[in-house]
Amino acid sequence: MSLETDKKSSFSQEVEKLFKTNPLEKNVNEKLFSEVKKFQQKIVGFNNKQKATSQLVEFVYSMPEQDLYSLFSYNDELIRSIAVRAYVDKNPLDLMIALKKLLKSKVEFVRHSAVMGLSYMNEEECLDSLVEASNDAIQSVKLAALSGIVDIANEYNSIIAKNTLNTFLNDKDKVIREFVKDELSIMF
Repeated sequence: MSLETDKKSSFSQEVEKLFKTNPLEKNVNEKLFSEVKKFQQKIVGFNNKQKATSQLVEFVYSMPEQDLYSLFSYNDELIRSIAVRAYVDKNPLDLMIALKKLLKSKVEFVRHSAVMGLSYMNEEECLDSLVEASNDAIQSVKLAALSGIVDIANEYNSIIAKNTLNTFLNDKDKVIREFVKDELSIMF
């Protein structure tokens, strides 16, 4: 086994171990969450919100991958999206594999974070995983997946992506139907 393969399997094992149980209950790095909370409070109480937000982004981007995983379960979508973007930008060796595994999490925020990561990657290879996630029971996860599918349809002129979107025109959820209808009207 090569060093690169060892790194990949080690990384995947860490991700799996982190999210086997609910990270909000057992695996949360309380110190990390406390630091993020301080930044959030700074943004709310600070006159220059842009500067405080920029400091938060810099703080999150400076974190090691392990801490970024912890933030995938954070209850604030802005923080999760910054953490996911930082994680994707760090481009770990088996990024797509790790994100695909997170789609199976029982924790809604973790699944949503994984979908955001796959969407940020905007690669055709992510399409199957985004299609899978578009069937999630949670509306926010489903919408994030559909948004990623829209991006792939536009970027790669993917017939598969467009056909997938068409299947949601009759979804039982009105928000999903309207979202897809609006996006398809812009595409054609």
